[in-house]
Amino acid sequence: LREEGNKLFRAGQLPQAIEYYTKSLALSPRNVLVLCNRSAAHLKAGNASLAVEDASAAVFHDPTHTKAYHRRASALEAQGDYAGALKDFQVLAKHLTTSNQVVEDVRRVLRLQQSEGRKVKSETQAQVAAAAASTAEKYLSRLPRPKSTAEFERSTKALAQSPELLAAFLKDIPVDSYKKLFKDSI
Repeated sequence: LREEGNKLFRAGQLPQAIEYYTKSLALSPRNVLVLCNRSAAHLKAGNASLAVEDASAAVFHDPTHTKAYHRRASALEAQGDYAGALKDFQVLAKHLTTSNQVVEDVRRVLRLQQSEGRKVKSETQAQVAAAAASTAEKYLSRLPRPKSTAEFERSTKALAQSPELLAAFLKDIPVDSYKKLFKDSI
């Protein structure tokens, strides 16, 4: 299904590609490659918010997958969230130290952020915060509850850069399930 989605993506048939990626994710919801591919398709189709959601899910499932950070950074940039895009591009720059493209991406986003910073007022920041809260809520609702200590650790590491998301994630886990999660550690 992923390969068929890739063919359709290359042919520019984005809605059909997204459909195949979605079918593939129904079979394997944690497939980081498919999440990244669907993120790219959403972004190219002009739906940056769905692209951010898929890329964020990919980062959550594999915080070492650099393409997931690139997809999310590109989608955040398309949304005008230059600070968020810059964070992800900086993560990439740490891992891909020889990539000229990442250096160019960081410079471009810094320029955009600086020019936008001259225009942005507190009301826009409030709108961004509201949109971020909405995205966070949607993102958290898609996250499965951890079933093991390893899943819990992976989740908390992926969410460590966002204290609000981490707090919401921890609040969503029923107190009585912590004993089960850490039974091997206790």
